[in-house]
Amino acid sequence: MNRNILWASVIVLMQVFRLTIDLHQINTLATPDVSTKKELNLYNKESLSLARLTRESCLESDSNRTTYYNLYGSEIKHTTEGNNNNILLLTHSRNCDRCLDKGYYLVNPGIDLLDSIRKAYRESDRLQREYFFATGHDGWISAVISGDREYIPAGLIAGVRNQLKERNDSILLAVHTHPLMKDEFDQVLRPGNAFPSGADTIKKLGRFEFILGYVYDAPRMQPNSVMNTGPSGSYRPLIGIYSGSEMIDTISLSDFEKLVWKLNNRNNRGSR
Repeated sequence: MNRNILWASVIVLMQVFRLTIDLHQINTLATPDVSTKKELNLYNKESLSLARLTRESCLESDSNRTTYYNLYGSEIKHTTEGNNNNILLLTHSRNCDRCLDKGYYLVNPGIDLLDSIRKAYRESDRLQREYFFATGHDGWISAVISGDREYIPAGLIAGVRNQLKERNDSILLAVHTHPLMKDEFDQVLRPGNAFPSGADTIKKLGRFEFILGYVYDAPRMQPNSVMNTGPSGSYRPLIGIYSGSEMIDTISLSDFEKLVWKLNNRNNRGSR
């Protein structure tokens, strides 16, 4: 057989073999694996239209386990039970018994919970009003709604509660803002702190609540100087966590964001 014809035949066979492999890969990718879904986050969407977390919607990893974290992001303990859940304990302490006994924790907090918190902060400061939303035990998140300058009207809270009730859910976490009150020159007149007012402690809306407030960071003094010549201080977003008259803990918004992203990245790694 002519050598050129032989080489041409070999090349044709190789191309047919590669085409067969490519078609197999395409068919494999085009066939969804119905046993795995990527609904990892319990708290998603502010619109109450999310599919609730179920056992079928949890992505199982090679070694399923439930891991408990505190607000530092430290792993406190883990068990081999559950569906690869991340439990965020609402305390900086390594002693988790109190939070577990009282139910002060979030299961698989999702990125869309952060989106609702950011929106509440943003709109509250822009319009100088308190804003409110709530999440349910089964994972529903209400819309972020506007209240008055000093409080959230009872009728708005009742509306959110009814929205959840229509979906056989009830409030687990209630969130409202304490805005920075400013004058026409954008100077802060009254900072909204991250601690509950007397009225906040009277009405217990969920198992626990978040206050989206602020803390003042004083300017740093210049070394060897008796006068501060550096930049002025600033107000940093701080989340206060409480239940009724009990103050549970606080965490900065930036730290809470990093923590939720960490837990979600962990779930994504575990699902690969």
